[in-house]
Amino acid sequence: MKKVVVPVISTIVLSAILIMAFWNVQVTPLVASAQGQSVDEVFRVLFILSAIVFSLVISFLGYSVVVFRRRPGDTEDARPVHGSTPLEIAWTVIPLIIVLALGVYGAREVVRINQVSAQPELVVDVVGVQWSWSFKYPEQGITSANLVLPVNQPVLFRLQSVDVIHSFWVPEFRIKMDAIPGTINELRITPTQPGDYRALCSELCGTAHAYMTAPVMVIEPADFDAWVAEQQELAGSAGAQAQRGQELSSQLGCLGCHTLDGRASVGPTFQGLFESERTLSDGTTAIADEAYLSEAILEPAATLVEGYGALMPQNFGERTTEEDVVALIEFIKSVQ
Repeated sequence: MKKVVVPVISTIVLSAILIMAFWNVQVTPLVASAQGQSVDEVFRVLFILSAIVFSLVISFLGYSVVVFRRRPGDTEDARPVHGSTPLEIAWTVIPLIIVLALGVYGAREVVRINQVSAQPELVVDVVGVQWSWSFKYPEQGITSANLVLPVNQPVLFRLQSVDVIHSFWVPEFRIKMDAIPGTINELRITPTQPGDYRALCSELCGTAHAYMTAPVMVIEPADFDAWVAEQQELAGSAGAQAQRGQELSSQLGCLGCHTLDGRASVGPTFQGLFESERTLSDGTTAIADEAYLSEAILEPAATLVEGYGALMPQNFGERTTEEDVVALIEFIKSVQ
């Protein structure tokens, strides 16, 4: 029994040091959502248990290495040990109880995190595409490349992807959720701290995965209402549509194939494109008016320009809305 005293004391001391260090060193970003509080609680419980187990193993291992080492001149074989049934039962039953308790605890927190709030929810449709995020507020009738949220307002995110699997994550909100092609996943977050954050993709989704980010702003409810009113007012103006179209052209990868300065590239330049005469691959000509540009975006094979290959994706009809197409056309019209 005396042999156990030293490693037990060592376990207690080392565990206390590790737990105190964790409590005094900020190892995670500021928590900025109600759901994040639950995640941090689970994280703290797991760290405490991990610190105790780590300390227990290291203490007994270190004690055994020092106390039971072979002494100089000792040539005798060690005495055989046949094991201890009570000890084997203990190290099987105790971890089983801990794991089951953690499972129940974790399941309870998951239910708590996904609980629908009694307050009205702000609905935001989040669309992931290689390699950008876009945010649509269906009840307000606006779309934005930035995610703007009112503080202390429950938010229902409806997540979807138009190409590959992405994962929407704001580290300060803690919770993440996959955006999957062909389905809609729901994520509920209540922001609690005003500030500027950044949305990331936490699922490896291609060559520009690391740059798939979007600004996130949590503001006061009155400021959010003012922002919504401003966006609604701007939505009808040609200038705002062109600006939105420029953001979309970057998000959808258009500017990777179409230049803005007249230089030749994979696709025709946007400079001077609107109302210019185009010679198509079948030898006919067409004027690049709004109807032509709309068809070129939604059905590019039907308006293939002479001298260019059929490289443009054929699924922009699925990846864009009518409002998106109008904005893209306004942007092309502005590039003169």
